[in-house]
Amino acid sequence: MSLPGDYHTHSFLCNHATGQLSDYIHAAISLGLPEIGLSGHFPMHLLPSQFHKYAMSISQLNSYLNSAKELKKKFSSKIETKIAFEVDFHKPILSQYKQALKPILPDLDYLIGSIHGCSWNGYIIPIDSSFSLPNELKQNDNGTDSLLLAYYDELLDLVKSNYYDVLGHFDVIRKLGFIPENLDLINERVFRVLDALEVSNMAVEINTSGLRKPGNELYPNKLIINELIQRKIPLVMSSDAHRPDDVGYAFESTMKFLRRKGLNSICRISSHEKTQFSLS
Repeated sequence: MSLPGDYHTHSFLCNHATGQLSDYIHAAISLGLPEIGLSGHFPMHLLPSQFHKYAMSISQLNSYLNSAKELKKKFSSKIETKIAFEVDFHKPILSQYKQALKPILPDLDYLIGSIHGCSWNGYIIPIDSSFSLPNELKQNDNGTDSLLLAYYDELLDLVKSNYYDVLGHFDVIRKLGFIPENLDLINERVFRVLDALEVSNMAVEINTSGLRKPGNELYPNKLIINELIQRKIPLVMSSDAHRPDDVGYAFESTMKFLRRKGLNSICRISSHEKTQFSLS
């Protein structure tokens, strides 16, 4: 079975990943992937300082873009290299992100929109268990559902912004380990996001990095994947690789699973334009 491209990778430039950009391209070629997306974290300089070290700096942008362009040309006979960014969504600073990205958008194939810091009760809550959380968010408190609801409300705003090309790790909020007290209410918010995606021009990534986590489940979960396929929302595959060995992680088994669920095509993106390719 031929495998799709990998649309979500990170290099040493993100400061919490390893490997050169070329290492990720070589890894994709070795797997026979048709495409590889270089999607470094866009600078998080507009978020609170605790986030800054998890992305490249503004001063590194040109170096990243120039290197990516050179590699795209160098390996063009072996693989299609996509140049992209994963860009955080935080509504109060979206206009500033747009301004910073405007000069380089023509150089990019796509933007992944993700939430790594969720607005809650005056905080920006880091969605990563390696950060400490406010005391108000201890897992045995009644405030846990309010954070989950805030996350999906913010995800809805991300989709409605009509700015990004791909929605990144849909339900990554699961990383915090909160168990919903009112699952029906949480799912209602999830379905609002799905409704907005259905009328948007966004694709959604099937992110296999969740299979490398203790929960051993894709982002998004099976309920959401079923809805995405039934609603014919465009899907791309991603490993969210943070080291070259992660490229294409579990793609074969995941594609078999998606085919069983009824997926008939996969999305490819070039210069912000999406094309569906049949899996037949």
